[in-house]
Amino acid sequence: MRLPASAIAAALGCSGAALGCFAVGLAGPALADDSLNGHYQAVVNGSPSNSLGDILNINSSCDPDGNCTGWVSTPKTWGAPISKSAGASWTIRRTNPTGWTCADGSKGAAELVYSFAPASLAGTITATKVAGACGDPTTPTATYSLNIHQCVDDPRRGVCPS
Repeated sequence: MRLPASAIAAALGCSGAALGCFAVGLAGPALADDSLNGHYQAVVNGSPSNSLGDILNINSSCDPDGNCTGWVSTPKTWGAPISKSAGASWTIRRTNPTGWTCADGSKGAAELVYSFAPASLAGTITATKVAGACGDPTTPTATYSLNIHQCVDDPRRGVCPS
């Protein structure tokens, strides 16, 4: 015996459109979209003018499991992949030819790792001096605080106006 949809809906405690009841009853959990897209300001050690900070143009997408990939670039100098595993922090890895300040004040190359939380956009930049930079074979590291702020662009004043 085949029951009409209205009888099934009534048995489930639904009234009116049975299909609406089934759609609600079968819906899975909603997942947050952690993707980052747009202009952001990287503030390093509390200063937007720190040489490791910059305006970031981020384009990313996330799969249903929360794994994200994309590209980040600056208006002037560099671009690099950006990624985030499900439940983890965002990560950017790049080499900066002037990312390390040498003992004599000159600049040397450094490997930079940006890591920041998806919700707060707060984290760190870890700089590791490239071996041989500054005439020194050692590879010390330095860690800086990082806060990423989404910009509200102003067509009259440009990207990320202060």
